[in-house]
Amino acid sequence: VRVLGDGANFGDLVVTAGGRVTLPYACTKATVGYPIRTIIEPEDLEGGVRVGTSQSRQKRISEIFVRLHNSLGGTYGRTEDDQTNMLYRTVADEMDASPGLFSGLVRCENPAGWDREAIIRLEHDDPFQFFVTGIVAELNTTG
Repeated sequence: VRVLGDGANFGDLVVTAGGRVTLPYACTKATVGYPIRTIIEPEDLEGGVRVGTSQSRQKRISEIFVRLHNSLGGTYGRTEDDQTNMLYRTVADEMDASPGLFSGLVRCENPAGWDREAIIRLEHDDPFQFFVTGIVAELNTTG
């Protein structure tokens, strides 16, 4: 099971035959459950060009901005194999505490090259809530 204790991700823990879970740290409130992977993968993005459509042209996503509401965790990338963690922590956050839930835009650099399909894949299986309210991509197209 995955455990969230006092707002911190305790990671994956094992339930004993007697139905008990031993927490690595003391906490006052724990949420225990199975991790469920959420995958968000919109269709090929349309960026427009001077004449016609970008659907059949070479294009590159240089940046992604994910608009979130009261969320934490998650990854982004082009495929399941190239996921990068979304970063929320700032220099103002305490290092010994989990960052609070975030609302706003998270900037995600996309190192992918040129392709005929502009694909974005978001994944989330952390024990935190994850509400995506929008995805904005900076898309460069040929022609």
